[in-house]
Amino acid sequence: MRSQSVGIAISLLFAWFVQLAFPAHLWARELNTFEKALVDVESDRHKEGIARLRAWLKDNPSDAEAFIILGRAYMNLDQLGDCLRVSSRAIELNPNLSRAYSLQGYCFLKQGRMQEGIDSLSKAIELYRINPFDWDYVNDLRNRAEAYRRLGQLDHHARDKKRALPFEFLKSAQDLREQGRLNESLAAIDNGLAIDSNIPDLWFFRGVLHGNKRENWLAISDYTRALKLSPDSAQLYYFRGDCYQQLAKHKEAVADFSKILALKPRIVAFKYVCETGRLRDQLLRQDEVIISTHDICFLRANSLIALNRFGEALKDLDMVIRADPKDERAYSRRAELVLNIGRDDSAIKDYSRAIALNPGDWRKFKDRADAYQRIGKYREALNDLDQIVRLNPRDPGAYLLRAVALENDGQHKRAIADYTKVVELNPNDDDAYVGRANCYTHLGLSQQALKDFAKAEELAGGSLSRVQEGRAELYSRKGDEEQARKEIVHLQEAENQKRSVELERMILPAVTCMLFLALSAAGLLLLRKRKARA
Repeated sequence: MRSQSVGIAISLLFAWFVQLAFPAHLWARELNTFEKALVDVESDRHKEGIARLRAWLKDNPSDAEAFIILGRAYMNLDQLGDCLRVSSRAIELNPNLSRAYSLQGYCFLKQGRMQEGIDSLSKAIELYRINPFDWDYVNDLRNRAEAYRRLGQLDHHARDKKRALPFEFLKSAQDLREQGRLNESLAAIDNGLAIDSNIPDLWFFRGVLHGNKRENWLAISDYTRALKLSPDSAQLYYFRGDCYQQLAKHKEAVADFSKILALKPRIVAFKYVCETGRLRDQLLRQDEVIISTHDICFLRANSLIALNRFGEALKDLDMVIRADPKDERAYSRRAELVLNIGRDDSAIKDYSRAIALNPGDWRKFKDRADAYQRIGKYREALNDLDQIVRLNPRDPGAYLLRAVALENDGQHKRAIADYTKVVELNPNDDDAYVGRANCYTHLGLSQQALKDFAKAEELAGGSLSRVQEGRAELYSRKGDEEQARKEIVHLQEAENQKRSVELERMILPAVTCMLFLALSAAGLLLLRKRKARA
């Protein structure tokens, strides 16, 4: 009964509280200056992004990717001289980053330096891999095609125009997805693949669409095809690992997440983020959320826990917390893990850290209260349940949680007050009536208890075994063993009927199958006899 009550309380709280009480920023981890700048530039806040990147580069002067993002911001503001300067610096620092050559080539073309632009764009096309920042490949093809046209190299121009054509379908597919027209978006991608099936971006986006449709096996197939064409893309492993995790294929998910960590990417994903990840992503459904390597450690820990590889999961969660000491969800997940392996004090410490980081999340108080109760610290548990009520004064589930704890602690008068508050807020809560009736029973208030049992039975349609259990205890306490025995008999009859129904559900398919096999065997035997006579 208690577990069912808690389940109802949690469902009531969660449906209401998540939507109303959590502003978006509480779900997201704190971004560093580089990541904030990336979001600024992506959101067309170029001046803010430039300021952040300049500050970042003062402390990180060898960060080639920061120079590339800075170059993008300058390019979008049409500050070509600055764009060319920082993109060239990025190439000096790391000559294998295709996006730096894309920026450099664009600037050369805008300055009329066609051959230099062609050379830079050709290098960008050669080095291109699917990355979480942008899809420069098609822009490089288009820009190079235009440069060839201006130089009169029309064969090369036509070649690049043809190579860029499938990306027109990709752009159309993106627009259709934004409108929620997923089947049409898939058709557009398939049209692009019909022209060139060796473009990893098309397979990747096809996987995104199948993932949006919850067709995870099809998405896995698409991501696998993309990985064959772009084998070092951490982003692709992340998306495929997400699908495996949703299908509870945790061994495969761990393998993909481990591959990402071996690749050591700067940022794993940014656009089209997956359905798993942190709860913030599942609720907000944002397409642009930065996924870092310690997000991947968090995801891998979840799959390792599902595989009962607790030691490895604990190492991953420790890694997450070292990387981001303010990641309250990692503290919570680690607390759950150590609680399950009997380290109650450690769990309480982690829950306390999570609460300190996010004091508005009632679930952390609930989790810590459970941990306190496990080690007999009922006063501390009730203090946490008081906080849940304070955070949710109009939610019956909050009072129900505290009422159950008070009843279990023997504080029946206080529990009655909370159960009464539950039925005031939700008059149809049969759990509250049963709980209050049990408290009345312990206080010797038989009439009030019987009235509540009757109300609970009415709400449950007369089939509530917990009512019969409660009434049996009440009559036994009163010394009316005959009436108590009747309640127990009714309870046993209900249990026997339930078992009979369950047994029938199990046996009937087996009997049907046996009958089918027997009839099939008889039919085959009859057929053989007829053939033998013939």
